[in-house]
Amino acid sequence: MRNVQSPSLTGMTPSEAFLAGPSPAASSSSLEEALLNQAQVDNRATALERRLRRLAFDLHDGALQELAALGAELASIRRQVIPLTEAEKRDRIDGRFDDLQARLVGIDGTLRGLLLTIDGSGEPLEALDTKIAREVAALRDETGIEAELEITGSFAELTESRRIAIFQIVREALANIRAHSDAKHVRVRVLEREGSVEVSVEDDGRGFDRDAALLEASVLRRLGLTGMLERVGMLGSDLEIETEPGAGTRVSFVLDAWHPSDLVS
Repeated sequence: MRNVQSPSLTGMTPSEAFLAGPSPAASSSSLEEALLNQAQVDNRATALERRLRRLAFDLHDGALQELAALGAELASIRRQVIPLTEAEKRDRIDGRFDDLQARLVGIDGTLRGLLLTIDGSGEPLEALDTKIAREVAALRDETGIEAELEITGSFAELTESRRIAIFQIVREALANIRAHSDAKHVRVRVLEREGSVEVSVEDDGRGFDRDAALLEASVLRRLGLTGMLERVGMLGSDLEIETEPGAGTRVSFVLDAWHPSDLVS
C-alpha cells in the first residue's frame, strides 16, 4: 500500500509557498502568542482599574472627608472670632473668612472632579478658561494686585493631561506671585491656535536668582518650580523662567499641536 503524506512547503518556490499559506503549526503558534499578549494586556488593565478604584475610595474617604472637617472647623472659628473683633475691622475679617471658604469650595470641586475622572462616571466639570479666570480673579481679590488675563482659542480638543498641566502651572505661578513677588501688576496669557497653546505668566515684582532658586528647590525637594519644569517636560516642551533680582519674572511655555496620527509613521 502506498504511503500518502501531507504536502510540505519544503522545496516550493516562493510563489507556491505564498499560495499555500502558513503551516498549521505556524498558525497555531501565532494564535497562542496573540492570545498570550492579549491576556497580559487584560491583566494590566484589570490591575490598573483596581488601583484607580482604590485611589477613588482613598480620595473619597480621606482627603474629601478631611476637607469637609476643615470647612466645619473654619466655620466654627469664624463664629467665635467675628463677635470679638472691633466693629471697624469686622467686615474686612469676615471677608477674609469668605475668601478662605471660597478656596476650600474650589479645592473640594477640584478633588471631586478628579474623583469622577478616576471613577469614569463623569465629564470634566469646568472648562479650562473658566478655571484660569477664577484663579486670576482670586489673586486680584485677595491681594489687590492688578491682574490682567488674555485667553483666546478653543481648549475642548486638548488632551486631559494638557489641560491639567496648563492649569496647574498657571496656578502655581500665581501662588508664587502671591507669596513672594511683591508685584503690583500681573499678566496671564493663554493662547490656543490650531491645537498649539502658548502660556505665559508675567509680573513686575522683585524677581529672584533663577539658578539659586532651582538648586534650593532641588535640594529641599520643593515641588513648586521643579514640578512646573517636570510637567512641561513630560509634554515634550520646555518651561522658560526669565527673571533676575529686581526685574520681575516671566514664566512661559509653548505646547505644539498634537494629534494621535503623529504617532503613526
